[in-house]
Amino acid sequence: MFDTYAAAKALRDAGFDEPQAEAAVAMVRDAVSEGAATKEDATRLEGKIDTGIAGVKAGIARLEGKIESDIAEVKADIGRLEGKIESDVARLESKIESDIAEVKADIGRLEGKIESDIGRLEGKIESDIGRLEGKIESDIGRLEGKIDTGRAETKADITRLETRLTVRMYGGLVAMAAVLLALIKLLP
Repeated sequence: MFDTYAAAKALRDAGFDEPQAEAAVAMVRDAVSEGAATKEDATRLEGKIDTGIAGVKAGIARLEGKIESDIAEVKADIGRLEGKIESDVARLESKIESDIAEVKADIGRLEGKIESDIGRLEGKIESDIGRLEGKIESDIGRLEGKIDTGRAETKADITRLETRLTVRMYGGLVAMAAVLLALIKLLP
């Protein structure tokens, strides 16, 4: 009786993967089940198995070569990508530095404009203050002139009133004296 489990295990131990071992065991089982195998059948089968194993080994070698080639390509791609990334990073760093320099220049220009505007406004304010001070001084001078004129007119009015009052007082005294003299003449 043919032990398929033992045969599959032996094939796996020899380097077959599970599907290959099962296929080889199935071939042997089918051959045994068709009839008793002769030594010649076994030798033929062994040749087929050896050929199959050689084909599998050659396929594995091809796959290993392909995998190594693919790994080399991936490594080359990684190298190219690393170079491109480094180049892009350097370009971006340069662009950022350029942008920062532009922003600093813009800030410098704005500071200069602001300082210029402040200077212009300070000059205008000083000019306006000077003009207003001149107007205020002119208005004060004009008002002082009016006050002085008003004082002189008021003094003249007071002097006129004093004169009129003095004249009336003396006129009243003269009239009283005349009345008193008239009364004194009338007395016995």
